[in-house]
Amino acid sequence: MAFVWINPRTGRTTVSNKPPHDRDVPYGECADHETADSVYYDWDHGTARAVPRSPGSGHVFDPKAGAWRDTRTDEQLAHALRVRRDQLLRESDGLLANDRPLRPGQRIDLVDYRQALRDLPETVTDMRNPVWPTMPD
Repeated sequence: MAFVWINPRTGRTTVSNKPPHDRDVPYGECADHETADSVYYDWDHGTARAVPRSPGSGHVFDPKAGAWRDTRTDEQLAHALRVRRDQLLRESDGLLANDRPLRPGQRIDLVDYRQALRDLPETVTDMRNPVWPTMPD
């Protein structure tokens, strides 16, 4: 058995084979093989919990909140958005080929979809939660 708590001096998760020296520091129990990267102390429930899977690069786990925090700058977020946008544009490149049969109105829907992609990131109001246009059927 191991013990997990948040170090009051550093604010970081500590995992040790002994409980904290300060008896006022709340702690939880976890398996011996756990590390500070795999568990955290849940203040609300007074127990050790597994760190959830990271949503991606640029995120830091906040053990006090029990959640991942996105630390990317607006410039980094805009770059990531442009990379994804460009990928979606490449995936839809062949859909407007002249020899491709399309239903009535489908060409207009595809042109509108691709224009909405091109308008990104200028039309995004929340870079952390962009609303992506939907590819038409």
